[in-house]
Amino acid sequence: MACVLIGGAGPTAASAFEPRVESSFYGVNAPLLVPMAWQNPTAAQAHLRTLGGTGIDWVRADITWAGVEPAPPVGSVHVYAWTYFDNFIEQAAREGLSMAPILGGTPVWARSQASCGARSAPAESRAPDYGAFVRAVVERYGRDGSFWKARPSLPYRPITSVELGNEPNWGGYWCPTPEPETYAKYASAGADGAHAADPQIEAAIGGLVMMRINEIRNGVVHGMATDTFLSRMINAEPTLRDKVDSVALHLYNQDPDVNLSLLGWVRARMAELGLGSQNLYISEFGWGTKGGINFVSETTREANFRSFISKLSRTDCQVSALAPFTWYSQESDPGNPEHWFGLAAADGSPYPSGQAYIDEVATFEGSGTEPAVRNTLHVCGAPPPDQDGDGVPDESDDYPIDPDRSTGSGETPPPDPEQPVGPSRPPRLPADFFGVFAREMPWEADRRRSYYDSMQAIHLGVVRDTTLWNHAEPSQPTSPSGMPNWTETDPRVLGMARRGIRVQPTFIRPPDWISSVPSQAEAQFVAFLEAYAERYGRDGSFWAENGNLDRDLSVRDYEIWSDVDLNQGAWDGTASAAEYASTYSLAAAALTAVDPSARAVIPLHQSSRSGSAADFIRSMVLASPGLRGKIDSVYVEILQSSSPAEIESVVASMRSALNDTGNPTATIKAGIGWNTQGPSSVTETMRADLLAASADRLARSDCGVDAVIADSWTMAEQDQASAWDWLGIAERSDGALRPSGEAFGAVASSFLGYGEVPARSTVHACGLAAPDRDGDGTLDESDDFPIDPERFDGESPVITSSLNKSRSRVTVKFSATDQSALSNFECRLDNKAWTPCSSTLAIKRPRPGRHVLRIAVADEWGNRSEVSKRWKTSR
Repeated sequence: MACVLIGGAGPTAASAFEPRVESSFYGVNAPLLVPMAWQNPTAAQAHLRTLGGTGIDWVRADITWAGVEPAPPVGSVHVYAWTYFDNFIEQAAREGLSMAPILGGTPVWARSQASCGARSAPAESRAPDYGAFVRAVVERYGRDGSFWKARPSLPYRPITSVELGNEPNWGGYWCPTPEPETYAKYASAGADGAHAADPQIEAAIGGLVMMRINEIRNGVVHGMATDTFLSRMINAEPTLRDKVDSVALHLYNQDPDVNLSLLGWVRARMAELGLGSQNLYISEFGWGTKGGINFVSETTREANFRSFISKLSRTDCQVSALAPFTWYSQESDPGNPEHWFGLAAADGSPYPSGQAYIDEVATFEGSGTEPAVRNTLHVCGAPPPDQDGDGVPDESDDYPIDPDRSTGSGETPPPDPEQPVGPSRPPRLPADFFGVFAREMPWEADRRRSYYDSMQAIHLGVVRDTTLWNHAEPSQPTSPSGMPNWTETDPRVLGMARRGIRVQPTFIRPPDWISSVPSQAEAQFVAFLEAYAERYGRDGSFWAENGNLDRDLSVRDYEIWSDVDLNQGAWDGTASAAEYASTYSLAAAALTAVDPSARAVIPLHQSSRSGSAADFIRSMVLASPGLRGKIDSVYVEILQSSSPAEIESVVASMRSALNDTGNPTATIKAGIGWNTQGPSSVTETMRADLLAASADRLARSDCGVDAVIADSWTMAEQDQASAWDWLGIAERSDGALRPSGEAFGAVASSFLGYGEVPARSTVHACGLAAPDRDGDGTLDESDDFPIDPERFDGESPVITSSLNKSRSRVTVKFSATDQSALSNFECRLDNKAWTPCSSTLAIKRPRPGRHVLRIAVADEWGNRSEVSKRWKTSR
């Protein structure tokens, strides 16, 4: 299995479109077909015949050392038994399939411990015997192998890769505990054996379970972090850098986006270890539909396959091959997740998820019903691809044709689904002005993703996210396991950034090891904040590992703890303004040192009927006069207010406190919310009205508000007497919007250029002069941001269009109306460039497949509208 990005000719006779990958790129795990081919060849043939007609090129399964060499060698003489595996390889070859063998399964005579049974780790002294076994496999089944010479009439499908064991960083396959140093000797001997038989074969490190941290069971490491395993392996056998061709990986996170992110992480670690030139071989990934706690529905699994295969097939991570786990599974034990990963039924017919995989294989191999998406996903930070090796990057052109050959094969591939649809007119506010407080986030990936999708649908740009310090840093930094654990935070930041949402972290729950001495506790928290910023700030490692994400969505605003003006707010049980002033100063300086664009936020809880939040600010600066001019921002949580005017009063009070303490440029973030049960509750209809009215007025306030955050997204809704339990504006089950969520989203959409045109007049709650938003000396009292008052038009043009289709022609007619002058129309057919067009466009003899025509027009003030017409042309 060679590198994905190759040069070559155009589509084959069987291909309708340009292929994006090599024909050997896609395989499938099917370990149960090996014994089935022996015990029930008719059933096995049904599965193999289905696979052979799909474009899938190979089957990953075991050729076990124990099965081939059950008895130890006598002297240097090895005796191998091949009949069992000959049978399967012959049946697979007859259906046009090769085998990608996993070479593991320690014989009894080579095991280090009898107590672990068939999955026992091998004894270190038997590494040379393992190398001899690997060589024998390649000499039999590889290129020019004896198996093929003895069967000249059999379709020639030699093995071109070997995987040196399976999951050696997992106690289930290297029992009782992973030993990277011993595995290194086996990998070295196996790679030597494979290359001695065939210098061109791809020798892969056995599929490593992708883990960011160790998993401990009964005080023993059961699963070793992938980077730790690789580091110890290379330190034990540095020559492996030159001996192995690829590193096989197993991706089993519920969230496909997390799996993609892990590739960026492991790529970065591999580069540090001198493994930057090795391919990545995704030898297992998938989702079960029953058993355990991490299963998904078949509908979700089908969607996962369509999305994930498209992404894996076009990353810049040097993926050489991939194979889902698994084609067929037993489906007999509802409690055993291993039984429910199968993509096909017992008769070989694919489930919807299996068909989704087959469809994506066809698309990227050029034999599907439409071309593949062209755009490379820059996850791993590699330079743009030069697929035909002529020095011209082929970033989004036909594979392997250069960009200047714009007609390419004449294909019209679909647009990249990763690209968001922009606003229809200029926004009046920054994208992260409107947000929500996510007090709780579900652990189930399906439900969590549905939350993010709902947030994106109403154009929220920031989420106030709770980080549990005791979870992220359970051990002291000075301890052996003291590195922060980002396994809970990474998926949240990733999921939100994928949807254009920035995270605003707030921190709670100190770890058990925190010092009882206030100054030491303060220093420990500030050190943790630095680590957080080094991970998620502007130049953080998270963004380097996720090159497909927009770095502009890096964390900018960091709350320095949470609700610090409440007695239970500070980590040491006090709420001293003087003590907190010291913490804030230290934290702000530390954050700025890590990321000059970072802003330290003071998180306060303000009941709308008291002045405690504003007083807390005054007390802080009184205790630490050095904070004059040094406060970046304040978050004020304003719950259960009776009216928008009451909220404005609280905000104005905070503005006054900031101005009085020499912080006129400090911004205010307003958290607003109402509960629908418990004390001071309102109806859902009232909440929707209050949220919409308050958000609209705060968006136009002259008080220096830079964010409005709805509190909360979802809540537990269990305790009828607790107001906190009933703040949610979305359904807890799936994130579906309630009327209050829809009302808040409508306001956000209007100010961000998507929905209705918002009001333009400034709300003078703080008595300030009209703003000059674009800095040209003209006050922009009631105009669109950032356009001057005389340019009053904030309305977008209205486009009407029609489409008529015949066998040889598609005709689209369109027109536009607006209260001001219009520019010329622009059109974009499929993935081609925008070009000027008239009010009638005729497309002659469009190629078979799906097409989309985008039509756009703008008025003289820059308000732009766009519509799309879609159709499908049959062959």
